[in-house]
Amino acid sequence: MRIIAKQGRGVVVILRQTKPTFASDILTGRVQDDIDRRRVKEYGVGAQILLDLGIKDMILLTDTPEKKVVDTAAEEVQIPGKNGYLGVLPGHAPLITELAVGEIKYCENSTELVLAVAWGFAEVLPDKVTILAETAERPSEIDVDRARKAKERAEQRLTSGDTTVDVERALDALQRAETRIEVAAKK
Repeated sequence: MRIIAKQGRGVVVILRQTKPTFASDILTGRVQDDIDRRRVKEYGVGAQILLDLGIKDMILLTDTPEKKVVDTAAEEVQIPGKNGYLGVLPGHAPLITELAVGEIKYCENSTELVLAVAWGFAEVLPDKVTILAETAERPSEIDVDRARKAKERAEQRLTSGDTTVDVERALDALQRAETRIEVAAKK
């Protein structure tokens, strides 16, 4: 919001569970013909508004919804992408990926550090990795008792035999709790 105030103009957009490559096409003006404009409708009203406003540039901030977690120079980053882990070194080819629940590892001054992360997006550029996550926690920030209780609840849901249980949601909760417990052990 400070950047928008300083610039005297701007738009704040929060994208949840959107396909980042097409959102990027919209913001960079690569949506040009009627076929592409019809594709925009698949991504909702927000994308249409951006297109209609002529938004061509964006500044991406590295945050969770609550706070900035890491802003540092790193020699290497490992990211839990939706299709598996990605290893990133300086000079990596540009890409955008959706994050899964998992552990981000990064090396700062030859020291390996970790974060527990859940959902979001990562943009990799040759000289920068930007991660916008729904949640990201350092080991010291994780409430291990709470994570253990969340794990127990998820396991109970999955083994209850109750046909009304949202299995996908319970599996996500279990994976997130297990990741948080593993990362907290690396204090």
